[in-house]
Amino acid sequence: MKISLYILIIMVLGLSACQENDKHRPGERSRKEIRDSIYRSLPRQTINGIYFYGKDKSELRLCSDSTKKYYVFDNTGKIDSIYMALLPFQYPYEPLSVRFKGVVKPHPKFGPASEYDSVMEVESIQKAISVTYEDSCYAYDFFGLNMNPEWMLVISGKYQIIVLKDYATRKIYQMRYVHGELRPDKSVHFDTRLENADVPVLIHFSRVETKDTSSGKIFHYNCTFKISDKAYSGVGIKFGELPYANEAEDEADDAKKAAEKKRVKRR
Repeated sequence: MKISLYILIIMVLGLSACQENDKHRPGERSRKEIRDSIYRSLPRQTINGIYFYGKDKSELRLCSDSTKKYYVFDNTGKIDSIYMALLPFQYPYEPLSVRFKGVVKPHPKFGPASEYDSVMEVESIQKAISVTYEDSCYAYDFFGLNMNPEWMLVISGKYQIIVLKDYATRKIYQMRYVHGELRPDKSVHFDTRLENADVPVLIHFSRVETKDTSSGKIFHYNCTFKISDKAYSGVGIKFGELPYANEAEDEADDAKKAAEKKRVKRR
């Protein structure tokens, strides 16, 4: 009984001491006020990058230096809803192209953020869009595309992924990453398998100019592959070799449309 009484007295004295330490004299600032003041004085930075988000990941890779990785704390409370709105059906850690504004601080000594170069506390989201082949910040090897039916294939050695998003069926196929084989005709082959099934997939990028009927652009590759009994065929993009518009053909089409318009008016 005496021991319990002594313990209670010690706890009460300890609590009183803590409360006394937290008090500050009139005119002095509290510790929280000092911390907030220091935080407000830190410089704000605007950073473009590729953002990876998921259950145990909140990572920003800088466009200016893709070897640097920042752990992201979302002070806006909006990243999750923005991510789900832009990517209602996504593969694990599918990236976004973003522009964040906030404070960059040294990483802590412990915890998941300790493995990163720095920590960024995001205060505003100035841009967030899905990654496309036109985004030079995203380090991909090849994209494959088709608009009807719509699908997108992404191959990236840097991120170790080969993944297909089939928008028509709302299915995602993840494949084991393998290096592509460059052949004498400048075509590139990826001989892989589905990640969770023993199903072979041979992806073929042929070096042949292919016109995309939906955009009218000329692509340097076409892309073909097959998963089980379903065949896919579309255009291909190699990083650094963007499609181009056929200006002569576009001008001819414009002239044809103008002539047709005049003919209709004369009637």
